[in-house]
Order: sequence, then structure tokens, then C-alpha cells
Amino acid sequence: MSSYILKNITVTIRKPHLCWGCGITVVPGFKMQYSANINDGEFQACYWCEICDAYFSKHRNNFEDGVYFGDLAY
Repeated sequence: MSSYILKNITVTIRKPHLCWGCGITVVPGFKMQYSANINDGEFQACYWCEICDAYFSKHRNNFEDGVYFGDLAY
């Protein structure tokens, strides 16, 4: 199983996006973390709100198997 990070940047969104962590729609004008990668030969991309990104970064060891959509719902 191989995984390659293509892009991991903070962006100010210009259209609504769902946060992969909590599943909430974030409105334009807010900052989100954009992540694009190749995982097991498949392209994957997602957006993280600032709260979920901070939580995931701090507790990364709790998610060794990955994060599924909505896992960080509060």
C-alpha cells in the first residue's frame, strides 16, 4: 500500500465545500486545508475546516487507519 501527498495547502475557499472531518459545509471566504494525494493508486482530494485540521494534526496517532468522512463530527 503506497500513499503520496501531492498537495497540502491552506486556501481561502471561493465556493462552499464540505469538510471531510466533520461533514459541515463551509461557506466562501473561510480558510480550509486542501489535501490531494494518491492512495493505493487512486487520486483523492478533500478539504478540512480549521477546527478539524487542528484536531487531526494534534491527534494524528489516533487515526492510523485514516479518517473517514464525518469521523470528527462534533
